[in-house]
Amino acid sequence: MVRTDKIRGLMAEQGVKHKDMAEAIHVTQKTWTLKMKTGKFGSDEMMIITEKLNIEDPASIFLARE
Repeated sequence: MVRTDKIRGLMAEQGVKHKDMAEAIHVTQKTWTLKMKTGKFGSDEMMIITEKLNIEDPASIFLARE
């Protein structure tokens, strides 16, 4: 389970807009919104998100247990 709530929180803290994240992973804003709803990201997308949001422990977000 991907902790999209944590991703949203980090984006808010750092002032990163959804548009910016969509552009960073090379998808449309609509696709970004869908990915955030479903929590389905490719490994390349996870790496980009981790770098863009300076996530120190990506496993706690992308490999979280329910």
